[in-house]
Amino acid sequence: MEIMSTERRYFDVAVVIPLEEECQEFLEVFDLGEDFSTEFLFRSAINLANSDLTMIVIKQEGMGRTHAGNAIASVLEEFDIGLAVCLGIAGSLSDDLQLGDVCYSTQVFDVLDNAKASDNKGGIDIEFSPTHYRTDRSLVACLNFMRLKRELRPLYKAWRSDRGDFAKTLVPGPLVGRKGRAESLHEPKALEGTVACAAVTKSEEYNEKLRKIDRKVLAVETESGAVYEKASAKAISALTIRGISDHADATKNELEASSRGGRSQGSCRQRCTLPTATAWQPRICGLPEEETPIEWQVSSTRTERSQWRAFPSRNIQ
Repeated sequence: MEIMSTERRYFDVAVVIPLEEECQEFLEVFDLGEDFSTEFLFRSAINLANSDLTMIVIKQEGMGRTHAGNAIASVLEEFDIGLAVCLGIAGSLSDDLQLGDVCYSTQVFDVLDNAKASDNKGGIDIEFSPTHYRTDRSLVACLNFMRLKRELRPLYKAWRSDRGDFAKTLVPGPLVGRKGRAESLHEPKALEGTVACAAVTKSEEYNEKLRKIDRKVLAVETESGAVYEKASAKAISALTIRGISDHADATKNELEASSRGGRSQGSCRQRCTLPTATAWQPRICGLPEEETPIEWQVSSTRTERSQWRAFPSRNIQ
């Protein structure tokens, strides 16, 4: 009798992407490998030259939390993974983040479950009961090192310069920025902080409610809570990386019209290429080689591509 193998395929990183235009930008940076698509979901391994890192990308069937949860769940049902990454664009809730900048999560709070709506002076009031998720500290620290370590700072500066030049080719003139003020795409920066998983918003009142949960919240988007929820249920680490495409305010439609989509394309490409600014080694991270949680290597075949090697023998906790 033939014995069927029960061994599951392992991927170091599973990348969940909400929109097709975001996925198209991802595929400008990374090369497709073996196809694992289902009837409804695009799923593909990623070819990473000169690296033993394994990665799979999944494009959601649609926008939002439910589709994000379905996308990562489809992978978790079939494969073992080391890290779940939610990659996309977001609206800035902080003066620290301008159009084209990139943020990555130290924590995520999700307000889409257990919210309560009630009438209030002829309007509607919303009360939140958020769920909080934290990103692994060692992962955040290694991302932070690109701005601090002597060996990494030149790479980070080169990323900023290269992406700034790219942004200017998309939108060379000023845009409608926060509160209607003129803003130009610039050399992007990358910051760590809190990300809110909430409703699509251009309401300042709604945004203020999010800031009351965490006054230092950086950005708002609609998917990460589900990715963290599904990953944490299986003791898998998660991370969200977001390019800033707007300021989550009343100028969103005007901004879209004035940029003709260029600022979204720039934001998508910024967060896809952020890893190229790093080339972590055990000695750079200040960790013994056997304890190094992750290692980045820059490919010589394409300047915008990076490879992230997570140890497959254990999850990043």
